[in-house]
Amino acid sequence: MSPSSSSLLSAAALLEAFQQGERHFRGIRLHRSDLSNVHLPGIDLTGAWLIAADLTGASLSGAILNGSHLNQSVIWEARLLRAQLLGADLQGCQLNGSLLREAQLVGANLSQSTLIGAEFTGAVMIGANLSGSHAGAIIAESAVVMLAGTLRANLLIEQVPHVITQFVGCDLSGANFAGATLDWADFTGADLRGANFQGAQARGINLCGAALRGTHFQGADLTGAYYDADTYWDPDFDPVAWGMIRV
Repeated sequence: MSPSSSSLLSAAALLEAFQQGERHFRGIRLHRSDLSNVHLPGIDLTGAWLIAADLTGASLSGAILNGSHLNQSVIWEARLLRAQLLGADLQGCQLNGSLLREAQLVGANLSQSTLIGAEFTGAVMIGANLSGSHAGAIIAESAVVMLAGTLRANLLIEQVPHVITQFVGCDLSGANFAGATLDWADFTGADLRGANFQGAQARGINLCGAALRGTHFQGADLTGAYYDADTYWDPDFDPVAWGMIRV
């Protein structure tokens, strides 16, 4: 479908066209549309305008959303496995509980977004902007006290399922987390070389096996963050001085 014709479609017309086999909807404009619980795997929404859309529970695995505009959209518990979101604008989005395993988010803008319980395992997020985002787990104070001194990702997830934001194995080199809330997020094995965590609240995060050469932590709160022998630091970085715990 040509960009000019697809841009005029309504949400209902898009769903009907998709059911009939059409997959290309580049540049479509569906501001504030209700696309909750839609099943659109592999759809091509390159450059689409979906500002403030409701994509709660949507299935978009393998979708192509490069350069799309999803600002302020609600994307709770959606499936975006292996989706392509290169340069996509997700500023202010709510992605709580969504699955973005192996998604391509190079250069994506997730600033001021809410990512509680989202999973980015294996995603490529080189140069992504997550400044001011909220990826911190909501954990009761009693749980924090109980877990103090025994910080383990599996224990945390067992105690508070679906609230740990996972960046396991992600390529986040050069990503911007300035001012973000990241408490208890899991960065196991992530590539964070050159990433910016300045002013971030990152208590209890898991940095086991992470690559952190050239990472900027000025003004960040890393209290209770944990690391292991495979965490790769700058030679002059002292994790203990930052209140971190070796496991």
